[in-house]
Amino acid sequence: ELAELRRRVAGCEQTEAEWRRTEAALRESQRRLSTLLSSLPGMAYRCLNDAHWTMVFVSQGCARLTGYAAADVLHSRAISWYDLIHPDDQPNVYRAIGEQRPFEIVYRIRTASGEERWVWERGVGVPGDSGRVEFLEGFITDISERVQVERELERRVEARTAELAEANQRLREENAERTRAQEAVDRERKTLWHMLRASDHERQLIAYDIHDGLAQQLAA
Repeated sequence: ELAELRRRVAGCEQTEAEWRRTEAALRESQRRLSTLLSSLPGMAYRCLNDAHWTMVFVSQGCARLTGYAAADVLHSRAISWYDLIHPDDQPNVYRAIGEQRPFEIVYRIRTASGEERWVWERGVGVPGDSGRVEFLEGFITDISERVQVERELERRVEARTAELAEANQRLREENAERTRAQEAVDRERKTLWHMLRASDHERQLIAYDIHDGLAQQLAA
């Protein structure tokens, strides 16, 4: 009995040591995950697939992205994610997400300071036991600078296109003017040619008249 008791105690000590190692490994894994998420240029999230997209998890990047602390956004304590989305973009976001497939969408949010930012979101619907999508998981990052660069590029392209169109219009007008001038020159040349022919014909008639008149006088 004493030997059996010692064996059981040793077994308990071994089990407790294993639990301690497992717990330490779990804490280390959580630490690494937290470090990774906090270094991301955006916010990782998990939310309910409800009318307000109630957040049940957000990474610390939430503060940099929205100006709200993660605790303010969690469970919609201070503000829901739905209320952060620009009103004009809310219908598009509704149409883009909520299905059990990956999605990507670009839209605007309003930060705690009232600033408007463009964000890019990639996520996927997570089904529950019922088979319907109960959660959404994904990542959201600020792309305002990229959008500004793209818009500036589009503005320059439009301006350059307008300049080229204007230059092309001027070139067509110049070509049309040259064509009209050439046609006028051709008409003037034809008119002069007809006048010269008419003058030669008149000279021939006059010569004939003079010749015939002298001949008749000499004959008389």
